[in-house]
Amino acid sequence: MGAWGRLLLVPVLFGCAAVQAQVVKCTDSRTGKVTYSDSGCDGGEVGKQVQARKSAQELEDERAQAEAARQRYAVPTPTSQGQQATSMRHEQAPQRDYASTFECRQAQRDIDIARGSVTASQSEKLTNMAAAQRKADLACLGPVGYREAEAARAEARERAKERRARAPGVITHCDPGGCNDNYGNRYHRAGPNLVSGGKTCTPAGSGWSCN
Repeated sequence: MGAWGRLLLVPVLFGCAAVQAQVVKCTDSRTGKVTYSDSGCDGGEVGKQVQARKSAQELEDERAQAEAARQRYAVPTPTSQGQQATSMRHEQAPQRDYASTFECRQAQRDIDIARGSVTASQSEKLTNMAAAQRKADLACLGPVGYREAEAARAEARERAKERRARAPGVITHCDPGGCNDNYGNRYHRAGPNLVSGGKTCTPAGSGWSCN
């Protein structure tokens, strides 16, 4: 009998030991029908004891043996074993120090190179610096830290967008093609005026009035 068969048999043995003190085989003298009883046979039946009455100590011993067998053949589920092994691997795995890696140092140098460029325009320099910063975040913070930094940048962009919606921009510098405001918005020339995203700036003295 396999382990599972023995395990299934344990509760049956346990139940029998708990409720049966004796077993009597009863045979009807007229019909020959056989029944079993734990008390005795009815009139007209011939009785034969097939299991003697057990003492309280014997019943207690059987219950203890049945419980010991149940625990011995209990099999842990694969799911619980897998979860325990996974948990132990996570606890034992050392945390990587991304900030001290060569990739992190190289990415930080790339930021300095983008910031110190003398050939790129201001717009190109800002774009290159932003790309270098993201590369450095991934190299120096790791995947989890990088996701947190990206979430913080997205939140900052949303707050800046809300501020721009509440307050008009101020034109800071212009070129032949148009002008930029203090929020980084680009305004294109439309005759004497400037337009951008539904906003119009009109000349006002030495500056511009945007609404």
